[in-house]
Amino acid sequence: MSDQSNPIASPILRPLGLAEALWWRINQACSSTFLMVAQIQGKVDLARLQTALNHVATLHPILQANIQLINRQPYLFKTICPTIPLNVIARQDAKHWQQVAQAALDVPFSSQDPLLWRVIAVHDEQHTTLMIVFDHSISDAKSGLVIIEQILQHHEGQLQAEPQPLKGAYEHRLPARTLWQRLPHHTQQALRMLKPIPAADFAQTSDQALHTRLAIHQVHPAQTKALVQLCRAHQTTMQGLLGALYVRAAHRLVADPSLPIKLGSSVSVRAMLQDAVPKGQTDHEVGFMAFGVESLHNNNTDVWALAREVNQQIAAQMQPDHVYFGLWLRKILFHITPTPDKLLQTLTKSAKSVIHLTNIGNTGLAAQYGSLHLQHCFHLPPVRHYHKPVFCMTVSSHQGTLQLNLAWAEPVTAPSLAQALMQDIRTALQELLHQTKSSASAVS
Repeated sequence: MSDQSNPIASPILRPLGLAEALWWRINQACSSTFLMVAQIQGKVDLARLQTALNHVATLHPILQANIQLINRQPYLFKTICPTIPLNVIARQDAKHWQQVAQAALDVPFSSQDPLLWRVIAVHDEQHTTLMIVFDHSISDAKSGLVIIEQILQHHEGQLQAEPQPLKGAYEHRLPARTLWQRLPHHTQQALRMLKPIPAADFAQTSDQALHTRLAIHQVHPAQTKALVQLCRAHQTTMQGLLGALYVRAAHRLVADPSLPIKLGSSVSVRAMLQDAVPKGQTDHEVGFMAFGVESLHNNNTDVWALAREVNQQIAAQMQPDHVYFGLWLRKILFHITPTPDKLLQTLTKSAKSVIHLTNIGNTGLAAQYGSLHLQHCFHLPPVRHYHKPVFCMTVSSHQGTLQLNLAWAEPVTAPSLAQALMQDIRTALQELLHQTKSSASAVS
């Protein structure tokens, strides 16, 4: 990540986009890595796995790139790295992978790393937890699913895929809107920022975020199906329900429960892009195409009304003008925060959301790849860049099993707070399922 003021015939791929650049700059001050995790049952051949990694990298230009500066502007450069870094760790027990994942999330990519992704296999003869560690500037969870699938297909001799072209950053692929067309929205949003609504925070005892910690909860397929049916009956979605339970749990734990909770949500912009793949067709593009939105919620005793409110507020922001405004703010942020450390300080000070939710829904991945059984696939978020108590929860469903992954950083976030938050959400899910079972018994 050196500054090449006079590059000599360098293989430049393209400039970094604003959304990509934000994660890259965060990584310079603190780890912005996220993980894709695939839990596999069956005999993984490590030599074949290495070959699969090397081949899949040839299909996606961004997996062959690192980032360098030219006149202080970050660019993607193609790098020569014939062997993708693979670290094999002997598996100790079923939960060993969690210790490895927590440590991996804390390690940033450096200027000496030839690539912006690496792979860890926690491995024994019949079980392998495959973890792909990404710098967030080059990938998101949807892209991670593509890569996991192609690695498993290649390992089993099933992969039929052609190399993909490198497309531009997503801000250049949104529907064209002139500044004058965007100005009314920009003005409205800027006025709201000048007088923000106060939001609740968790109590803070430290300003250091040194170690990532995780809490994992799985919901059985039959219970997951019952929750999906409940959501449909109440005209909402699983995203809305989990957001509502998350908000209610946080309200019980924040320093001032009379204030509303600000919920951050990460959503994909793929469907907005002018060159978007039509719905129902396979999208093999790999890159960072996610955007963060924030919704504000008071403590509502009606969980279903709150769930619909979460959905409505997120949907209202999923428009190109709102994405353009967010990118414009990033551009301003880069100008007023010339160093990565200053950027982190500004983000911590200005961020009002204390809980974040990323839901990729159904992974869409098969359960069986030749002799290998994919038990689950999910992603784990970066959290160490928050220097105040913040929780990030990622959600995915694979073959009917819903999985919730709660991440936080210690010591800035107290473990007792995390335990209480996760327990509250689990209890609320069980109460909903119990009510459903009781209602069904009464009808029968």
